[in-house]
Amino acid sequence: MSLQRLIAFLLVFAFALLASACAELTLPGRFTPEATATAVRDVLITRQRPPLPQIPVPLPSAIPATPTVATATPEPTTASAPSIPSPATASSTGFCCLRFTIAPDTQPVAIFPAGTETIHAIWDYAALNPGDRVRRIWFRDDLIWITREETWDWETYGAEGTVRDVAVYDFEGDGLLPASYRLQLYLNDVLQEEGTFTISSP
Repeated sequence: MSLQRLIAFLLVFAFALLASACAELTLPGRFTPEATATAVRDVLITRQRPPLPQIPVPLPSAIPATPTVATATPEPTTASAPSIPSPATASSTGFCCLRFTIAPDTQPVAIFPAGTETIHAIWDYAALNPGDRVRRIWFRDDLIWITREETWDWETYGAEGTVRDVAVYDFEGDGLLPASYRLQLYLNDVLQEEGTFTISSP
């Protein structure tokens, strides 16, 4: 064998040994496949920074509300029967303050229950004279019902005071008829007072 062939053979043999040695360095099982979407997601999750500790931030203190002045709201009131005025509240002359009651010493009202038998007319007077003429006209549902006219009884009533002995009544049936009633008081043909009341239906 010539020297050139021997050198070529040695070179080929050396190259083969070198290639065999490199192949043994790649161990089986160390090959990593391409990462799937799930693998990439898991890697990203594991590499996230740990959450920062929650540090409570104190809220600003509440700003006190501007004080307001309370406005008083009046409570609803229920209608009450008017008080009986004293004779001193009567006008300087004539009749005043006509009202209606079931009895002379009871509070005046404007609506009476069905079956009421007696209604008293009460009014104040002042500066009356002997010989004055008094006329009373009672209406029921705006129709004249009773008319009375007489000379002022000076001996009984005097110049001033309160009339309490005038009344309308019905003791024979079921009481006064349910209706709207009105009374006009005249002194010397001059209308002084007018008042109304109602007797309710049963």
